[in-house]
Amino acid sequence: MEAYNVSNRRPEWRCVVKPEAAVFVPTGVLFREVQGEAVILNVNTGIYFGLDEVGTQMWHSLTKHSSLSKAEVELAGIYAVDRACLHRDLRQFVEELVSRQLLNCTIS
Repeated sequence: MEAYNVSNRRPEWRCVVKPEAAVFVPTGVLFREVQGEAVILNVNTGIYFGLDEVGTQMWHSLTKHSSLSKAEVELAGIYAVDRACLHRDLRQFVEELVSRQLLNCTIS
């Protein structure tokens, strides 16, 4: 997975995502999938992020369930991976997207 900033403006903030976080796609963020891989683009900032097949599946699970914990359950059923590793990777994925203003999260 790679991130690009076509406008040379990179967000300076980071967040720590908790398991109970709800996630949603901000206004102005577009997603396009081609042959299992995808690109996420924030049209307001010019930042885009390339996803491989696993990242694309993570995106689909997160946007389908709007919940970090529910997405993790779904992904655990798809991939034969250690649950702690999956939790860490999914959390880091969300934190990266949030830091680039490609995904938002809230704690309810």
